[in-house]
Amino acid sequence: MPSSDALIVVEDWISEHFFTTDARKESFQKLVLDRRKQWDGEDVPTTRTRFTERASKLATMLAALYSEDLDEAARAEAAEQAHEELLRVLGYSTGEFRIRRDGPVRWFSTAGIEQSALAVVTARPVEVVPKKKEWPHQSAGR
Repeated sequence: MPSSDALIVVEDWISEHFFTTDARKESFQKLVLDRRKQWDGEDVPTTRTRFTERASKLATMLAALYSEDLDEAARAEAAEQAHEELLRVLGYSTGEFRIRRDGPVRWFSTAGIEQSALAVVTARPVEVVPKKKEWPHQSAGR
């Protein structure tokens, strides 16, 4: 088993041998493999399985945002649908997160935690990003 400095054993509380041995019966590696088998047996969707299932649909939805056939309202609706699908694929629409929406920003936190650890900004693609001197928030003459 490869060694790592990620875990430091202090005062021999846990035997270093437990983490570094190649033994198959009583080692950290065995426990990890057992847990992985348990998770695989539960057949619960993961981000990876959801992405694998929906990658083609998601790519089609994102590519459609650049279609010249869409008017502004249709593009906004397509962008909203693509954002919702992406959040579903990533696992943020499973019901386990508390979601607070503030304009284009969604704040995600777990139940019982007031401060959000993640913010997702909903945005739409633009054809060209204006040069800095053309940014609308800057006053003329600057």
